[in-house]
Amino acid sequence: MREVSCPACGHKIEVSQKALSLRCPACTQPIQLDDFVLEQSTEGRLKTMGLVAIAPGCDMSGEVVCGAFRNEGQFEGQVLVYGTAALLAGSQTQASVTARAFEAAGGSTFVGRLMVGPRVGLAPTDAHRFDAPASRDQTARVPAVVILRQTATASPQVV
Repeated sequence: MREVSCPACGHKIEVSQKALSLRCPACTQPIQLDDFVLEQSTEGRLKTMGLVAIAPGCDMSGEVVCGAFRNEGQFEGQVLVYGTAALLAGSQTQASVTARAFEAAGGSTFVGRLMVGPRVGLAPTDAHRFDAPASRDQTARVPAVVILRQTATASPQVV
């Protein structure tokens, strides 16, 4: 079993690892759970409460709304993640990232705006608007420019 959040109302739902879609029991909105591994250059919008993974050597630009995000290639755009956004070694990310959790490995590069908190915190009417105005129950918006470089001691260095 895995836990997903409804992107429309935020209701948490336990679903089977094999499930591909469902309807939220709280608001009846359909939820896609497909995982996507991008191995070719892609541009556009992608929405799933599953995993979106960008493979090494691949690049994507656009908007992503997902349950988990993993970048091993290059990404430019906006990401709304209801779980963990992970940037692996060698990845380059220039984006506005809103996530429940954020991980950046040594050797990854991130330039952009980062919002991290226990709740993604968007109101149902703003669930997929990246420019939604901040409200009191939203995670604070924090501009960030972080460049992680691998050093001889193998620890990430914030520049």
